[in-house]
Amino acid sequence: DAAGWNAAARAAERALPLLAPGRSLAFAFLPEGEDPDSLVARAGAAAMRARLADAVPLVEVLWRGLTAGRRAATPERRAALRQEIDRKVAGIADGRVRADYAQAFRARFDAAYRAPRRRAVWGAAAGGAASSAARRAFLQEEPAAPPDEGARRERTMLAALLTHPRLIPDLAEELAEAEIRADGLRRLRDVLVDFAASAAEDAGPEALRAALEAAGALEYAGALLASGRWDGGQLAESFARADSPDDAAREGFLHLVRRHRRAGLEADLEAAEAALSERMDAEALALLVRLRHQLDSADRAEWADSAPAA
Repeated sequence: DAAGWNAAARAAERALPLLAPGRSLAFAFLPEGEDPDSLVARAGAAAMRARLADAVPLVEVLWRGLTAGRRAATPERRAALRQEIDRKVAGIADGRVRADYAQAFRARFDAAYRAPRRRAVWGAAAGGAASSAARRAFLQEEPAAPPDEGARRERTMLAALLTHPRLIPDLAEELAEAEIRADGLRRLRDVLVDFAASAAEDAGPEALRAALEAAGALEYAGALLASGRWDGGQLAESFARADSPDDAAREGFLHLVRRHRRAGLEADLEAAEAALSERMDAEALALLVRLRHQLDSADRAEWADSAPAA
């Protein structure tokens, strides 16, 4: 039952510092309402042996404890889950076991939360030119002037990488996890993530241009850059300009990602507060507390990034 799972999760966490190669725990769960004595008395020793043979490995108990009743539909919530996973893994004293647990959790996380990557439409025509259908898919949504602050952040994040293609491989994970609302911008983001996976580490503007053209995204990317310019012809955010140093572009991009994530957390928190006012239950309260902790962590990270170096 729920109490049994909670007790197992607590025992599993206490065991983490003691794990070593060949030394672990497994958990045998009995039918609800049964204990070992009652099970043996009712069904015999064979029933107990069968339960022991089906014992759940420690890693699975930990994973279920981390994810039970937890929605991870947004990048912020997935980031919070990864943070909690990292905290638990860090409690394992043995380095070899710690590395294996990190790999096991990573595989479970990817299977549960990462959608299959949508490959860019590279096209079969000579020279890798994109089909007219691929171009139309992008240009159905012209990247006009951003209507709100969130949209400006989304466009500026992409613009910074379009003008600094050598940063894309290193920043692809942050880009892939950023919440982007507009369909065209999401498709462009997918092209950049695919570019990061397939391009050489030192791939520059020409390689990116070829990838954008092959995906039918070149005109859309150009319109995006144009929509973020002042009358003077420069991108509104200086770090996103092509003449900005890579270090400045990297720092500006990461700062913008953190601001965007924080804004998403604030929206989630507002929705959680509204939900709690409608239904005062443990799940709604737990979500509210978790979001407040995540927001506090985001605030601390932003403060640390902005604090002057000692």
